[in-house]
Parts: sequence; structure tokens; C-alpha cells
Amino acid sequence: MTERELRSNSVTLLAWVFIILAALMTLIGATQNVLLHWFFPNIVAQLNNDFIGAPPLARFLAAHLKWIIGLFTLLSTLLFVSAVGVLHRHDWARKLFIRLLIIGLLWKVLSLVLMTLFMAELPLARATPFNNAIEVENFQTLMIGFNALLTIAIGAVLIRICHYLSLPKVTVEFGSLGEIESVAKYVPKEMD
Repeated sequence: MTERELRSNSVTLLAWVFIILAALMTLIGATQNVLLHWFFPNIVAQLNNDFIGAPPLARFLAAHLKWIIGLFTLLSTLLFVSAVGVLHRHDWARKLFIRLLIIGLLWKVLSLVLMTLFMAELPLARATPFNNAIEVENFQTLMIGFNALLTIAIGAVLIRICHYLSLPKVTVEFGSLGEIESVAKYVPKEMD
């Protein structure tokens, strides 16, 4: 049995989906970095001046904008590299990929917490004659609820992918059991 015959279509499909997603994320991050560092190099200082009276969380995010965008770009690039490694069935890439998905899940949970805190800090002074304070508050609650549901859905998918990539029938494809001959003869304990 050849190494090519041991490769499952589901791992290949998963790798290609994340190669495309990570490539787009990396492109977005690179574009943001170019804009931030070359076209608008003084934007962080300007944001700090504009956000003097803003809530503390908004000031913190504005002050650390370059670091946040840089971290996003770095993680996106690592995800792209690990997805390509998963496509080629490198075990180091599978392990890195799982860790990056866990970081992505934590990032999504953190963004939900930050959004909730940010919405709590926003004054309801944005109410206009067309939108009263209760409508604005209801909209904020709706946005937090939708983000919470999205976080749960994305979390469930990412946890399922991590679990799937940790199954013995999948780790066999990555050569974690040794040479191709021993992998070809591998029988899971459940089958014994």
C-alpha cells in the first residue's frame, strides 16, 4: 500500500479549505499592515488623540492597533503554512494546525468578551429622534447575542476539526506510527 493510497479525501478537503481561508486572511492582514505602516503611518497617534474621551477599552485597542494587526497577520500566515503541511501530511503541521485552531477559538471567545465590554462602555447618547435609547440598547443586545451564537457555532466546528485530526485513523496518515509498512498494517484498537 502506497502513502498516496493512505490519504483520505476528508483531510485533503479540510486542508484545501483552510489553505484558501488562510491565504485570504494573510492577504487581508498584509494589506492592513501596508496601509498602516506606509500609507497611514501616523494613524495610531491620530487615533490616540481622537480617542482621548473614549472608553478605556477603545483607547487600549487604538493604542495597540499595530500589534493586533501584526498578530493577526502572523497567525494567518502560520495557519496557511500549517494547512499546506497538513495537505502534504506532515505530522508537525497537523499538531501546529490543531494548536492554531485552538488559538483561533480563544481569539473568537476573547472578541466576544471584548465586544460585550465595549458595548457596555458605549453611552446610549447615540440615540436620535428616530432611535430612542431603548432601541439602541436592544440593538446592542441583539449584536452581542448574535456574536455569542456565532462563537458557539464556530467553536463547535473548530473543536470537531481538532478532534477529527487527533483520531488514530487520521494520525496514521501523518506517519506518526512510523514507516509506511507499519502504517499500512495498522489496525485501530477498536477493531481488535
